[in-house]
Amino acid sequence: MNSVLVVKQDSWTVFFIGTSNGQLIKLPVDKNNRPACPKELHRASGKENVFSKILLNPLDHKHIYLQSKKQIKRVTVSNCDEYKRAEDCRTDPFCVWCASKESCTFSKNGCKDDWLSIPDEYQQEVISHRVVKDSTGEVKVVVKVHLTVAQKIQSNFTSRISTTSERPCRQNEPQPQYPECTCILSDDLNAKELDVTVKITFSKTTLTKQLKLFDCSKSSLSCQQCIRAGCGWKENRCTWDSEGERNESVCQKSSSKANLVQPGNISVSPSRVSYYGRNNAILRGHNLTDVIAVKIQAEMDCLPQESPVWNKTGESLTFQIPRRTNEAEVKVCAVLSDGSCHGNAEIIYQSAPSCNSISPNTTWRSGQRKITLFGSDLDSVEMVIHRYNQSWFYYPEGAVPENKNSENFTYETPEGQTAWPYYGMYLKVANETLYCLDIRYYPDPQFPTFMSKRTGNNVQVMIQCLDWGLKMTTEELSVWGVKDGRQYPCIMKGKNKTHTGANYFICEIQNTTHVKFSQLTIKYGRMTVQVGNPPLTDQYLLMLRLLLVPCGTAVLVIICHCLAMKNKP
Repeated sequence: MNSVLVVKQDSWTVFFIGTSNGQLIKLPVDKNNRPACPKELHRASGKENVFSKILLNPLDHKHIYLQSKKQIKRVTVSNCDEYKRAEDCRTDPFCVWCASKESCTFSKNGCKDDWLSIPDEYQQEVISHRVVKDSTGEVKVVVKVHLTVAQKIQSNFTSRISTTSERPCRQNEPQPQYPECTCILSDDLNAKELDVTVKITFSKTTLTKQLKLFDCSKSSLSCQQCIRAGCGWKENRCTWDSEGERNESVCQKSSSKANLVQPGNISVSPSRVSYYGRNNAILRGHNLTDVIAVKIQAEMDCLPQESPVWNKTGESLTFQIPRRTNEAEVKVCAVLSDGSCHGNAEIIYQSAPSCNSISPNTTWRSGQRKITLFGSDLDSVEMVIHRYNQSWFYYPEGAVPENKNSENFTYETPEGQTAWPYYGMYLKVANETLYCLDIRYYPDPQFPTFMSKRTGNNVQVMIQCLDWGLKMTTEELSVWGVKDGRQYPCIMKGKNKTHTGANYFICEIQNTTHVKFSQLTIKYGRMTVQVGNPPLTDQYLLMLRLLLVPCGTAVLVIICHCLAMKNKP
């Protein structure tokens, strides 16, 4: 350490420390002298990497000056706009979160009266909880928010506690009163565990946490499982007793030993994600039955992030990859109930996906046209959504990308829900929905008529197609000729366009004695249509139109040749 600057910010003291290797470290300390997470603000390069002095700008208090032998460097005390979530913004004493704007800013002045900020005392988590059981056997989950909140939006404090299938709380639960809310469980926790999602809302800002609740009297619970479930630890076992210790530090002193099998050979899929994270990631390996969480930590992280697990078997489990504020390579290990962590898998956080173009850029209204999207970092996309106005339309099975890599993927379009031609295409990445491009919907193609003729042992079929602006290709059609209830596959050969702009698809039914078919079966996307046997006059007209293309060309060539001969001397 070569130099230090101390700045008072509300109830916090912030140390700016210049190191001998050219780093500038910011270290917040709360009113009880408990340090929060340090952060590197700047790293000098070259020989001039020692700061002899660190000075605060006395006018705006937003910048500090680093003085070395030959230069002075200005550095901001905090890059508040890099924080995209309230949970991250509240870790910095210089920043506040504007609830209505859903953004992190340097000053409360730009937030009016709806700001959230760091609490007076250091708290590792934004949301904590405990479970209690009274003398009547009633079980309550008490959730607490660790934030400093503007007086105006404290009255807008709301909460919701839910499971995947139902709401576990009774309808007569107490109204939330900042900073706490209470859920009285409608069922007890005997002989079962309960996965719960807690959502706390201030104005437009929602904070979320996943909980796993157990019966606190369950003798098989380890110390860490007990504390994380909100129970107390007393006399070397889990308990409902309010005097039980509820801090994980007690687990280091615990003498209880579980007969646990260490996980091995772990891997994560997907291993590349955007900095928005990933829902429903899969961890695979051996001996995963006793895993209670997945720990994720980058080299410069102060504290690791942990994700609860579900769908657990001996060889795989599901977890959520949390979001980050930057690109990074992180290590992943599987946590056991004794606190040990095993494995060394890797996840790479990359930039958010971006779009360049789509091909084709149109679809028919019934949907299921195959579209190819081109861009960058597309391998982190989980789903494609089409949006018209304020409505969201999902493919019934989910428009999941196929043949996916970082530069392109394909997907099948959802059905258009209105006659409006233009829809926005959005990419679902973890819990974010990102605008991509626009796509146009046309009416479905029509096939008014067809004709067939023999060519050797085969039958050639010409199908008129009204495809509006869809520019359909032969790969998008499947055709069968129908005769006496039997279907004969027609192999696509090409597509022609007449001088009038009419489109005709040509296919061939091979090795058949049948010349006249009663109808055609045509399939595109999700639709299958029947085209009846056309009148003889329609067949002649169709043939005439097709012949006009080569005949017209031949006539023009002859005329040009004659004119050229006439002009010769």
